[in-house]
Amino acid sequence: MTHNLSCPGCARQLSIGQPPLEDTLVQCPACREVFTLSADGRVVRPEHVSQRPASGNNSSNNPRRPSYLEQKTSRTDNLQRSSQWGDGEEDWQEFDRQDKPAKSKRTVFYVLAGVLGMIILVVWAVLHFSASGSERLVGSWKGTFQFLWRENVDCTYRFRRDGTMLDEHVRQGMLVGSTGRYRVANGEVTIHWANGGFERATVRHLGPDTIEYVIQDHSDRTQIGGKATFVRERP
Repeated sequence: MTHNLSCPGCARQLSIGQPPLEDTLVQCPACREVFTLSADGRVVRPEHVSQRPASGNNSSNNPRRPSYLEQKTSRTDNLQRSSQWGDGEEDWQEFDRQDKPAKSKRTVFYVLAGVLGMIILVVWAVLHFSASGSERLVGSWKGTFQFLWRENVDCTYRFRRDGTMLDEHVRQGMLVGSTGRYRVANGEVTIHWANGGFERATVRHLGPDTIEYVIQDHSDRTQIGGKATFVRERP
């Protein structure tokens, strides 16, 4: 006698010759569902398998369900990974969103601070050296001018703190003095003599008490190119 029953997993109609003499495990050939068939022909579904709605779909639309042991192992692995690494991709994205902007802001801050520091340093250097150039030149300097188109001249330049200066040199055996006003800027000294002439020369400090003085331009053209090594006179 043929006995018909319905698979609790996929609702497929199954036929068996006759009910077993005692409870027997049966596996559906379509969805691989395992269930118990009692001696009286009733289908008993295992308690750990959740109920799924019956459908008339064929076996291709009903893949094999994971066993109870596979489901338990999968849930255990997921819990372990979640506890160690957070809740997944969203946590990593949140970590990136918080870390990258912070690094970017720090980099911009360091760059701006460096640029501002360089600007302050350059301004300080310009102001310091422009102000200290005349201070370093204040005093009495003695040397010998060597010219290309005229005889050499022994002279003493006296630069005063108030911006005035005195040139004392020997001409034809006589001590001659000339006065003027001077200004120091960018390593050059410009002198406007009281008699209407002018002189522009570069000044290079070779030491605390020695300078190299080279005339670049002069109202007396024969003095252009004149060079002297001046030594500071101590009081």
